[in-house]
Amino acid sequence: MHSFEPSQNPKTNFNPGLLGVTSVELLPIHAFINDSHLLDRGLTNYWGYNTIGFFAPDPRYAANRADSLREFKEMVARFHDAGLEVILDVVYNHTEDAQNSVESKRPSKS
Repeated sequence: MHSFEPSQNPKTNFNPGLLGVTSVELLPIHAFINDSHLLDRGLTNYWGYNTIGFFAPDPRYAANRADSLREFKEMVARFHDAGLEVILDVVYNHTEDAQNSVESKRPSKS
């Protein structure tokens, strides 16, 4: 299992700078929910779209969900210490909408 936590990845001693790498781009890491049509089929959205919290790391990527923010910050700090820029993939038109949301299927409180 890969996570934000560097100690969980045995390859953390690898120095990509030796290959001329100057940056790391992360696919969407923001908190997201799965589409209801996927859940109905027993599937999962592994791409991280349907964001519900921009710039809030999704706890599913953490070794310890309660420490997801700390783990993410430490990961970014380690990349910076290695001289690498960190690029976050953000697609603002890939947000969760009420029609696909599990929340939208709850009865209203009227």
